[in-house]
Amino acid sequence: MVFKRLQFQVMLPGGTVINPRPGCTVAFENVLIRAYTQEIGGIIWLDVIFEGSLLVYKGGNITMYNVLAKDCALDSSIPEPLQRLVRSGLPFSFISGEPH
Repeated sequence: MVFKRLQFQVMLPGGTVINPRPGCTVAFENVLIRAYTQEIGGIIWLDVIFEGSLLVYKGGNITMYNVLAKDCALDSSIPEPLQRLVRSGLPFSFISGEPH
């Protein structure tokens, strides 16, 4: 399932855009996600902007191409190399497989 050219903004604190089921492939392309708590594992992120969101990681592959995170908070579960990229304030790409 691919979501393209959308804008999401939370109306209630702590909302999550999507939590894919195991075995599903979900991709967001050219999307703005504003003020959500979003789990980033198991989803493909292409040309995405996270703004004022809380990013968390609960496992699964992390696949991000040309992603920008503006004014986002990071849960301690986010891998350190990805935390550095997010904090740079620049668009970044990051790929990580889940450890076995």
